[in-house]
This record gives sequence, C-alpha cells and structure tokens, in this order.
Amino acid sequence: MNLTLISDMSGEMIFGLIFILFFGTMAVFSLIAILNPDESQPRIKMVLVLLFNLFLVYVGVDITLLGYNLQNNFVYVDGTTIDYCHSGKYGSSNNAIEFEYYLNGTRYTNCNSYADISRIKVPDGEFKVKVTPYKPDVGRIDFEKPLTDDSIRNR
Repeated sequence: MNLTLISDMSGEMIFGLIFILFFGTMAVFSLIAILNPDESQPRIKMVLVLLFNLFLVYVGVDITLLGYNLQNNFVYVDGTTIDYCHSGKYGSSNNAIEFEYYLNGTRYTNCNSYADISRIKVPDGEFKVKVTPYKPDVGRIDFEKPLTDDSIRNR
C-alpha cells in the first residue's frame, strides 16, 4: 500500500473508510445469516440488522466523500469570525470559533476549533474558508490564511 496515499487523506476520509469497512463487513455477515438461517436467529431480526448496517455504510460513504471533496474539490471564500462556540474538542466550553461565510449568495455559519484561539480576532476576524459545493454548509476556516493583518494577534 502506498503510504503517501494514506498520509494525504483527511481525518474525515480515514474515519469514513473505517466506518465503511467495519459496517460493510457486518452487512455481509448479516446477509449470509439471512441466506442461511439459523434456528436461533429469526430472519426478520437479521433483515433489520442488515438494513441498519447498510445505513451506516451509507453514512461512511457520505463522510468519505465529504473528506475527499474538502481536500480535492473545494473553493476558498472569505469568512468572518462571529463569536466563540463549543466544538466538542478539548473538553472545555468556548474552545472554538464560530464564523460565517457566503457561497452563491447563501449565508452559512460553522464552528471550528483551533489550538490557540486567543490569537484569533473575535469578532470580525477575516479569514479564508475552504468550502466544497458537495456540502457547502460544512466549511473549514483556515486560520493560516488571514485576509487582514489584524485578524491574528501577536504576529
């Protein structure tokens, strides 16, 4: 396997592929159990398990496509920081930055974490936002691409 391919993958792509692999395998085992029924497992139960696993495979495909498109099929748009928010990372409140951006006249908001948010101007910091037409509501602000010099403190 080419290690460059793996190192070029985003977190979404790797997570999605693991999801597909795990739940795809479970779906195959469920299908085998349906085709070769066992006395102890009712067929309807295995059909429900198969449908649930297929749904989770779909989720994995969606996550993988999002990661692929954010890495390979994206555009940069201008974004503005709005306020602090909670992203669920680092275990504390207000550990991320809420921002807004516009794509094709539609306003989107999102929340991204950043290791050193004290350096980021909030509100009204201006940065580039990576957006994919595949899912424009899932943008990633790029704190390394400020639009103005005063968007990052202590440079």
